[in-house]
Amino acid sequence: EEKSTRIYPIDGGLTDSSGAKNLLTPEEIRTVSGWKNCELALQEFEQNKKIRLLDVLFCDGGCIMGPGIESKLTLEERKKKILAYAEPPR
Repeated sequence: EEKSTRIYPIDGGLTDSSGAKNLLTPEEIRTVSGWKNCELALQEFEQNKKIRLLDVLFCDGGCIMGPGIESKLTLEERKKKILAYAEPPR
């Protein structure tokens, strides 16, 4: 089942919300965050022809840890809030 695009700002949000996990194997997907990891993923992508999807977010932990987000919450607390927000209403 595809998830809400509301989870996009967290690590792996694109992969989860797009339903790519149902279409591609784990070997075909790379999910990373943080500029160093993004750089390494791009280098790997050039070498590894099996990779078909790069789900990269430049900020460590995803957009929820970016410089434009002012919060005293930890990464885990922020993730919990995003995931709760993404749940469909009952």
